[in-house]
Amino acid sequence: MRYGFEEVKLDCIVAITAPEHTASRRVMEKCGLKYEKNAQFYNLDVVYYAVARSEWRSDDSLYILQI
Repeated sequence: MRYGFEEVKLDCIVAITAPEHTASRRVMEKCGLKYEKNAQFYNLDVVYYAVARSEWRSDDSLYILQI
């Protein structure tokens, strides 16, 4: 999340998963993404989560950018 917002300067980060994948949904929620809607992606039912840069708060955890 930090890399996306701070290094790449994304305005929004989104994630999708199958509705029944509760573990994946929990990971997205722990990362700060919020449920937005049910959707279709390549004819598959998915749930759509997102967070905007203005809504996201860094936890100041250390990450190492390796190039």
